[in-house]
Amino acid sequence: MFNSTILAIIITLVFIYLITSIIVTGVNEAWFILTSQRSKKLKEFMESFIFDDEWRKTTFTEFSKSPFIDILRKDENHFPDAIPPANFAKAILTIAGEGKSDLKSVKENVKEHSGTGSIYPLLRSLLSQVETTAELQKELEELFDTAMERVTGWYRKYAKILSFIIALLIAGALNIDSVNIASRLWADKDLAERNADFVTSVLPQFSKNDKGEIVITSPASGKTVILKDTANKAKEIKAIADSLKPVAESIRNAGQMMKDSGIPMGWSQPNYPVCTKGSCCLFGRWLIKILGILITAVAVSLGAPFWFDVLTRVTPLRKSTAETAVPDKTKSTAKS
Repeated sequence: MFNSTILAIIITLVFIYLITSIIVTGVNEAWFILTSQRSKKLKEFMESFIFDDEWRKTTFTEFSKSPFIDILRKDENHFPDAIPPANFAKAILTIAGEGKSDLKSVKENVKEHSGTGSIYPLLRSLLSQVETTAELQKELEELFDTAMERVTGWYRKYAKILSFIIALLIAGALNIDSVNIASRLWADKDLAERNADFVTSVLPQFSKNDKGEIVITSPASGKTVILKDTANKAKEIKAIADSLKPVAESIRNAGQMMKDSGIPMGWSQPNYPVCTKGSCCLFGRWLIKILGILITAVAVSLGAPFWFDVLTRVTPLRKSTAETAVPDKTKSTAKS
């Protein structure tokens, strides 16, 4: 069974990783919204979906102006940041059928198209394998899903690298040193227990929705704040501000919890490396400080959902440990 203090330290560290992860996610999301990275990358991908000049110069222009794609835009100046497979397939069928998407129209126009470039060779191949419009659309949707794995892979890699950089900057700026936090809590067991109690009390404000996103319910407003994956931009500046509101609210709530926790961090005097034995000793303490911040950054980059799952599994252990430690007064009275 875990020692009570060790368990309290683990709960505190996991909590600080969760809170910092939420802040990192918020900053990461804000960056993607402000720079329109998703729409830019998706547009680059769609421009090179078929590697020939006809697709890039002609068909892609028609594709981007299709009602099935145009309706997905957040504003008229930006490409959509996500395209459902059904919208892609319908847009392609409408282009191939010159305004009509039924199988007969598509077949006739594809057959009359004498060029070998663009999407037409692919459609000829698919048409030889299907008998209905629904089957053709399904084939195009599956093709798009497979191709989109490249964009998804890029996004995950980019987001992961960006998350680590942001986590490192936040951990350094706030002096969230895992080694120092653990050692300070070990030296002050009452502080460790108080922090674990605080974490247990605020944990009901956290939850995970069916999309795997971490939701924080602010006790002050009663609002549910969630980090969304899309920006709601209708009129550029106002819309960007609107889309950043849930992100800012999540960061604010997380920051307030971090402040209320009383966890030993920040660049105050007790958290500075100190050693009276000489410069070598002080240098070693600074190396330990840097290591502690790096540990925090690496842990935080695992993401809020991961640490939320860990926290919900670890906190019940503390309760069971406490119950085990309390003697059964009924039995002792009976014996006497």
